[in-house]
Amino acid sequence: MAYNLPQIDKLFSRMDIDLLIGTSKESIQYFSGFSPVIKTLNPYYGQCYVMLHRNAPDTIHIVHSIGEIDQILDADTPIHHVKTYGTFYRESIESVDLTQEEVKLQLLSQVERSHPSPAEAAKALIIELKKDIDIKRVGYDKDGMTLQSLQYLQQEFPELLWVEVSKQIRFSRQFKTSHEVELLTQSALINESAIYDTAAFAKIGVSETELAGRFNCALVQRGAFPSLTMLKIGRSAIGGQRRQRSDIYLQSGDLLWFDSDAIYQGFWSDIARVYSVGQPTPIIQKRYQALQNGMLAALDFIRPGLTGRDVYSRVMDVVHRSGFPEYNRHHVGHAIGLEPYETPILSPSDNNIIEEGMVLSVETPYYEFGIGALHIEDPLLVGSPHNQFLTANPAPDLVRL
Repeated sequence: MAYNLPQIDKLFSRMDIDLLIGTSKESIQYFSGFSPVIKTLNPYYGQCYVMLHRNAPDTIHIVHSIGEIDQILDADTPIHHVKTYGTFYRESIESVDLTQEEVKLQLLSQVERSHPSPAEAAKALIIELKKDIDIKRVGYDKDGMTLQSLQYLQQEFPELLWVEVSKQIRFSRQFKTSHEVELLTQSALINESAIYDTAAFAKIGVSETELAGRFNCALVQRGAFPSLTMLKIGRSAIGGQRRQRSDIYLQSGDLLWFDSDAIYQGFWSDIARVYSVGQPTPIIQKRYQALQNGMLAALDFIRPGLTGRDVYSRVMDVVHRSGFPEYNRHHVGHAIGLEPYETPILSPSDNNIIEEGMVLSVETPYYEFGIGALHIEDPLLVGSPHNQFLTANPAPDLVRL
């Protein structure tokens, strides 16, 4: 099963809802195990819905574009009712014997059973569900449903109470299943490995664009996809979100900075590493050591029951006491999963409670004009009694190229 069933049971009880509708790209993957293509082709208006009833939360029902309905065959969760919308043709010749999967797809592809719009398909699915189960309160995820579709459904079912639960779905997703941890670990390991591959390739005179190309290829070769590849040389890392340039070359004395986000089967990793080209200055070495101390301390003291602000205060205190009292930072990490930034955020204002099963991307970045960046970041699984970094070589020493 793709999702955390005990957490979804709690969501039904906490919000007192009978039907749950997930609509965002992340929610659909969370419940079904597949990432809806329609949300990539048309991220603002493409519609796909997953519905669950509180009496059978281990079974899902789907509304999907008929053109991409073959994705149903990749679901990790048992699917009962399916309603399609739109028009798409998959031709069948009588003389061709179909495989079992092809027969399923043929049934799902019947244009005559498809509805004109996603809202009308959702209406048909709710009517189907109401034949067998009681529905009074509907929790809906507003993040992926158009206002027009929501208003249509509210008008068609005036007897139902509609409750917005996007935040509650995100809260449930904070608690990772063992399968999710495996995918997050693989994403992190691939990301880390691609960084090491690129660092080994780096030499005096290579450009930022060459390094980024090497890194992105290394990710793809290992089965992940690049997203937000932030890689900069030397002082240019002060503007790390800018594109890589072909006229910025690695020189002796530079720092090579990676803050790379990768996606593996929908799950994100966010890894940061810095390399010194030649011998780093004593002040760079001292500051890096302080940032490293903050990371290693986080591994030891993070535990269930702390808040994001607690972690922020402790990490900052360790860095300051390690000889870097001027260090400033607005947060020292964030949860990660199907989205690159999930809650809690490890910031001075975050009161979210850290609990076992969360994965936190802990980081201690520092940026300075004229130097660039010092930065360490690794994903940490909150456990009991011990935490665990998901990378192979977390919070490493500053490596000289």
